[in-house]
This record gives sequence, C-alpha cells and structure tokens, in this order.
Amino acid sequence: MDEADDQATRDGSDLCTHCGLCCDGTLFVRMRIEPEEVVAATRAGLEVVVGEGAARGSQPCPSLEDRCCTIYPARYAVCRRYRCMLLGRLGAGTVDRATAFARVAEAQRMRTAARSAAILAGAPDFSIAANRRPGAWQPPRDPEARRVTAAAHLAGAALALYLAKHFHAGQAEDDASPG
Repeated sequence: MDEADDQATRDGSDLCTHCGLCCDGTLFVRMRIEPEEVVAATRAGLEVVVGEGAARGSQPCPSLEDRCCTIYPARYAVCRRYRCMLLGRLGAGTVDRATAFARVAEAQRMRTAARSAAILAGAPDFSIAANRRPGAWQPPRDPEARRVTAAAHLAGAALALYLAKHFHAGQAEDDASPG
C-alpha cells in the first residue's frame, strides 16, 4: 500500500468514496445545507428547500455518481463533518478495514433487495429512510398484493435494522440528516 492509500485508509475517505449510503437516500432523506452553500448547491442540481432557519437538500445527492462523490474535495460542510458509526469504528480501530468494506457491501446488497422488492410492490419511489415512519403504509386487501407489499416492508425493515446497528449511531428520525 502506498502512502496515499495508507492515508485514505486512516482518514476513512476510501470507505466513504466506496460507500455512498449517506448520499443516495439510504441513510437520509434530507441533508442540511449551510446558508452560504444554497446557491452553489442549487446550481449543482440539489433540490434545496429553505424553511424555518434551515436549508435542506433532498437525497439522493446529484453529486453522487457510482457510489462516489464527484465533488468530494469541495463537498458541503455537513458532508465534511458527518461520520457514520462504521467510519467512527474504523477510525477507532474497533473494526478493521476488511470488515468495514464487507458491512458496506452487505448494506448495499440489502438496499438493492429492498428497492427491488418495493418496485415489485408498486412503490418505485420507496425510501428506506422515509419508510421508518410508524404507519407509513397500509396493507392492501388483495392477498397477493399484501404478500408482495409485506415482503417489501420486511426487506426495508431488515435494512433499517442493519443500518441502525452499523451506520446510524442512534439516529432514527425520518428527517435525520448528517451533521
């Protein structure tokens, strides 16, 4: 491993640029945008809503491409500050690099499965983060539709539990945002 790779492992940037779960709508529905970043964020294609003293950008972030942030060196302040629980554990040495990457891969696999199940259930705009809301869905009356919908929600719930265990650091609010 060369010095640049070693530094990327120490600061976690290699894990972050491989993961993308905090940017693709899996971990968060929205992200905080600093007032001085609103214009640039809007120009970059981020859907920004300003209200009650805070600006929020909707996920997925348009700067995410193939699980990698295309503006990583100049990313938003909230993104620079945010550290998921897995990244914290990697930095603390309680999780090794191979385990961290394996957990990211498993979360991505589970996210793909949950989204596929949601599409089969007729919910192509399914959001894992938004689906954690109590009473977020009502089961259909048709038995087959009920089975497909239940499978989608079970896949989403399994993913939500996995994310809570390895990524969230206790955040469970629907609009929890990094930072």
